[in-house]
Amino acid sequence: MEGQKIELIEPPYVSVQGEGCNIGRPTLFVRTAGCPVQCTWCDSKYSWDKGEFQLTEDDLDHLIESATSKVVWFTGGEPLVWRNWLLSWLKRFKTNLRDHGDFELQICTSGIYNDEPTRLLLSQLGWVTIDIKLSSAHTKLQTDMSLVDWLYQQKPLSSELKMVLSDNKDLMKACELAKKYPKFEVILQPKYVVHVVREGRATYVDYPYLLTSDRIISQEPEPGYTGWAYTLSGIAHEFPNIRFLPQFHKIIWPNIVKGV
Repeated sequence: MEGQKIELIEPPYVSVQGEGCNIGRPTLFVRTAGCPVQCTWCDSKYSWDKGEFQLTEDDLDHLIESATSKVVWFTGGEPLVWRNWLLSWLKRFKTNLRDHGDFELQICTSGIYNDEPTRLLLSQLGWVTIDIKLSSAHTKLQTDMSLVDWLYQQKPLSSELKMVLSDNKDLMKACELAKKYPKFEVILQPKYVVHVVREGRATYVDYPYLLTSDRIISQEPEPGYTGWAYTLSGIAHEFPNIRFLPQFHKIIWPNIVKGV
């Protein structure tokens, strides 16, 4: 695909990873355009359609070589919309850059594709995040769980499952997946900015309190929602592969900033 261009929603940039097992790491973000999943609570709906920026394979090589971070994170949108382009680029990248081994290539995908190009691409990347959309997301497409099964067999220690929680149903499903895939790190993130209920009052996030509370609600709770089915301490005992983490970027840069 030499000469063809990948569409991005913004120019690549270095910032701090806000999600998952690599939270807090300086990272080069490559955010591709186009997403057929279209979660109802998506914080980047501008990523669903055609991108405003385009890169050739040479452009991407130059950006990665000159970046201050050696961690490269492909996200979106849905980056696997561009899986054939990424495969072509990756072959060149590994051939042409003598020190490509110093770079850690990562991807975050909803896992809606499970074809040969998808598997070939994921098998060659250093870290894979499957961002499973639970029922509260009301998506147009769902994660293909046969891809998750394949990934669990191929590289369980260099992959993670990540889920946003909105209600008890989401939490129950997340615990079910954590039990099914015990070698995966399973990252659970409250929807949007988290509030906690303390003495009948909702306050802004207080993570030490969050870790021991069974009275957690999201910014936009479901009607009649009263709290989680499990306390977090109980989940910690039963599911050691689960991590409750904030979406760090939304604490530092609230949704008033495009690109968060």
